[in-house]
Amino acid sequence: MPQRKYRQPPEKPLHKEMAKFVEAHLGKGIFAPFTSTDFAAWRAWCELLRLYGSTRDTKAIDALRATLECAQRKECIWQVFVQTIPGALDWDFVKVLWPRIVGPILPTMRPRELEQPEFAEVMYAVERGEGNTIYRKHGAGWK
Repeated sequence: MPQRKYRQPPEKPLHKEMAKFVEAHLGKGIFAPFTSTDFAAWRAWCELLRLYGSTRDTKAIDALRATLECAQRKECIWQVFVQTIPGALDWDFVKVLWPRIVGPILPTMRPRELEQPEFAEVMYAVERGEGNTIYRKHGAGWK
């Protein structure tokens, strides 16, 4: 008698796991300002972070940059993108990856596109500890 094959449950999409991670560190409602285009860009961003994690290829960084440019240029939107980096990779990657991704974009940005002129340069990922207190900030002030 042939052995019965058991089906593996389908893998949960990465963006759903990352949404939980981001909300745990930035709070509920962080996705409220997102448009459908922002969500599409963010889902692609999650998968591209996974790709970068396995390849460390500079082309993945170029793809991450292009994906980020598809989203609104607002601090509240980009904060979610930054916060996803440690969820998909590790906390140390924020300081390494974010400048490489956003550096070439900054000269192309017009001042009125920014809520605060240097927000993209000083963004960081927030690691929360017990009692919802900020445990550590990763990547702040890389300028």
